[in-house]
Amino acid sequence: MKDEFAAESSLKEALILAVQVLSKSMDVTSLDVNKYEVGVMHKDSEGKLVQRRVVGEELRLILEEAKVGDTGKGK
Repeated sequence: MKDEFAAESSLKEALILAVQVLSKSMDVTSLDVNKYEVGVMHKDSEGKLVQRRVVGEELRLILEEAKVGDTGKGK
């Protein structure tokens, strides 16, 4: 996974890699959106820190792209 890291990655690419790393450390065979809690921090245009949770469809799509287990599709 070290080879997949790139400092110039987009946020989406970084989230996909992070989920792949998390899934390797979790000892389960079927994963879904209810098994992950993902947050993002960034600076807004004024330089203030902003944080938000990645949930729902956005998280499901990231899990799907990361090819991580059962993404809870259809739930």
